[in-house]
Amino acid sequence: MTERCAGLIELKAFNRPVEGGINGEWSLVLPDGSRKKIHLPNPHEQVVQRKFALSDEVRKPVAVFHERMTHIAKFRLAALRLAV
Repeated sequence: MTERCAGLIELKAFNRPVEGGINGEWSLVLPDGSRKKIHLPNPHEQVVQRKFALSDEVRKPVAVFHERMTHIAKFRLAALRLAV
């Protein structure tokens, strides 16, 4: 995040290759080539929702936006410290 740009990186932690489309179910590709349905929200839809959430935040007045981003950064930093 800078004054001119906001970026969104969405990482997923699957232990196998994943197949799916914009809509519908997603599946893990198992070593034997078979598919196992993922019983989670559609990963593509998750990214789209987060993109719109970030866009909504950026459109807020600057003071509100900076206050919220500072709070989120402090929370994430505290979570990282607990994980170490």
